[in-house]
Amino acid sequence: MTEAGDKIVVWGHYNWRFDVPKSKIIALGRNVILGMDYNEVFKYKVDRNDPLPTGEPVEKLGQLDLPFEIRSERSTNNDDERKKERIEQNRKKRT
Repeated sequence: MTEAGDKIVVWGHYNWRFDVPKSKIIALGRNVILGMDYNEVFKYKVDRNDPLPTGEPVEKLGQLDLPFEIRSERSTNNDDERKKERIEQNRKKRT
């Protein structure tokens, strides 16, 4: 589940994606509770690779632009080097 403008992007089973208006949502947390019948949900089904309702590419969801580095306690120096290489590659793509 991802918030995108006036809609919530719900990722379902079978690689389905639904862009549901916030007005149709009763509650959300780990699960999304919708105020509609099951068949009505399919009115909001979109291709999972379509741009987000905000117009951003769906790939943006996998990227984080943080001003700091996230490290796990089990991180090794080798992991750090690979992460630095990926960050540098992403920077080159943006320019």
